[in-house]
Amino acid sequence: MSNLTICVSSHEMATFICDILNNQNKSFKASVNEKSSVFYINISYQVKDKKDFKDVVEECIIKVVVKFYKDKYFAERLNIPFKDKTMFNELKETLLHFDKEHDCYLIHKHLKFERVMNLESFYYFKLKVLRDNWDGYISIVNESYFQTPRDFWDFVSWLKRGN
Repeated sequence: MSNLTICVSSHEMATFICDILNNQNKSFKASVNEKSSVFYINISYQVKDKKDFKDVVEECIIKVVVKFYKDKYFAERLNIPFKDKTMFNELKETLLHFDKEHDCYLIHKHLKFERVMNLESFYYFKLKVLRDNWDGYISIVNESYFQTPRDFWDFVSWLKRGN
């Protein structure tokens, strides 16, 4: 049996990771401990092939980066002229899935497994190139001139076709 610890900054994120890993298969056991507002996810695993373990954990980390970090990054930076929350949420959800394969590639490229992984540090230090990529999409949206809601929905439809 081997162990891995992933450190995260929120209980919601820790629970999300534990749920994914504990529901994967019986060879994973994940639990959370908190110390000084840091959540430590202790993962015990028993797998014959270490690559299987890395694939499962990598997929989980990708989901966390998109669900928590990318969502927050876009929510804080997107600026559309309409105050309609539905429009904003639809745009944000579309962008979360836009170019997802490239996001996965960049996360995979920079992910190095160690016995203890700090996900916050990984995101802020190793994934700067990913955030720079997202900034490009945010700039396109923020600099677009939507005169009418119809212009906006046409743009969202165009983004969806690009997925």
